Amino acid sequence: MRNDPLIPIPKLAPVYGPLPSQTQRTSELAIDTELLERLADLVSWALKQDSEEDFERALEKIERLPKTVTLYETVDMLGCYNSEKKTITIDPDKISRLAAGIRSEGQNISERNLENVVEIHEGKHALHHLAQDSSKNNRIWDEFSHTPSYLLEILAQLFTYHQVQNTQTLETTFLELEKRQPTEYGLWRFFKYIAEDGLYWMIRDEPSRIEKVLKRIGFDLPPEAISKQGIGKIAGEIYDDSEGKIDGGTLPDIVSKRHPYPAVCYPGKPGNACFQTAFFFSLTARRYANPDKGHLNFRQMLGCLARHMKGKCGRTTKQVVILSDNWDADAYDEWKPIIDEFRDTAIFHVCLIAGEDHYWFRI
Repeated sequence: MRNDPLIPIPKLAPVYGPLPSQTQRTSELAIDTELLERLADLVSWALKQDSEEDFERALEKIERLPKTVTLYETVDMLGCYNSEKKTITIDPDKISRLAAGIRSEGQNISERNLENVVEIHEGKHALHHLAQDSSKNNRIWDEFSHTPSYLLEILAQLFTYHQVQNTQTLETTFLELEKRQPTEYGLWRFFKYIAEDGLYWMIRDEPSRIEKVLKRIGFDLPPEAISKQGIGKIAGEIYDDSEGKIDGGTLPDIVSKRHPYPAVCYPGKPGNACFQTAFFFSLTARRYANPDKGHLNFRQMLGCLARHMKGKCGRTTKQVVILSDNWDADAYDEWKPIIDEFRDTAIFHVCLIAGEDHYWFRI
């Protein structure tokens, strides 16, 4: 696990103005304090395991602990970090109304302290987005805007709590606000025994392990979320395979390490199960030219995709991911009518592998 310290960034001065209303009813994991401590210990232990076998055993222990789910209404959005514009917006009117509401319940919460906590939280999002990676030519987190919000909120909440925990008024305000936020804002507690910088790099570099932990805890992940980071890692592993060791039989193993859900994989190991996600690979680089490796050219791969969608799994598959180091326009035009048949029921993602880079789009 990487533990490189994050390099501080210049503080972003917030802009004050109205934010859209997003009050909603959401699920809450109802976990008592003692069980929470046990879960946090188990999560910390699980993420330290190097082998996938030991990691899976740890996940089984997490899954066996009892959890219950209830519904509650969340507060409105008080602040927002815009990663495209690199700006922070604070809504003072909503902060004022919420502070008054909390005070009416007997808690002495000031508007200023609530605003401070919101500003710190949004500043942590900015830090996480703009922190440079020295191992990648000091690049910022390019995939930040495509990372699931629950992962970003785990980081922002953990970093925020560590900053406010030694100031009683701010800690109290943070905890009172957390009680009124969606479940994803409380997930940081399961990771509180992991060094914050280490957790940051794990989520930035390898989020699938975190997502597997969340599933076993009982957090309801969005249906079959496709992580660009995870797919990018698959593309990177293929690029790094300079000796052509990857074959049709090992592709499913690579997918399972990077994608937190079960998935169908072509080429892959024979099976009759249908899942919500299906991966289709076309690798034609010279190192994969040996027919014994079982790789498919682009036309063959699209043929597999068409048969899959027209067969028994077509109604189940909601996400299709094509990873290819080549593009055959004639083959795509030939098979496009089949893809068009399923546009209303499935999303088609393409990741083109071009050297050490990869390009992502939908068709």
